[in-house]
Amino acid sequence: MMWLQRLACLLLVLSVGAPSVASAQESAKSSKMASRVSVEVMMVHASSGDQVTEELKPLMKQLTFTRFTGFEMLQKFPAQLSVGGSASFSLVGERRLKLELLSKDEKRAKLRVRLFNGKEKVLDTTVSVNRNRSFIIGGPRYKGGAIVLPLTVRY
Repeated sequence: MMWLQRLACLLLVLSVGAPSVASAQESAKSSKMASRVSVEVMMVHASSGDQVTEELKPLMKQLTFTRFTGFEMLQKFPAQLSVGGSASFSLVGERRLKLELLSKDEKRAKLRVRLFNGKEKVLDTTVSVNRNRSFIIGGPRYKGGAIVLPLTVRY
């Protein structure tokens, strides 16, 4: 009879402990998702034209830092990054952009930004981007204008 009581207690402890383990696993999984940052890079052709792609209109205040008046969205590159993670995007010509998430806190994310022309590194810098904000990188000349790369960080 005594062994039956011990077995019942052991089963009770195990059944109470099992949800805790599952709960801890769910908590770790959700914490890992919360530590991810959504990054979107837009490849924009800036020119002396007067047309602006509709989805770029919210960024016009930031885009006016250039001498250009026309802005055409060429491509969007989305990525999900964890701290230490990186993503690479092919741009026009043999150019490539590589981003690495160095850190993040409640206010901003710190990214390493590298731009390559073939194998030659033409830019290697670190930027802090405020949460849910954009940072704009001026790119190479392109078809009478230039490539501009708005980089948006959301989390």
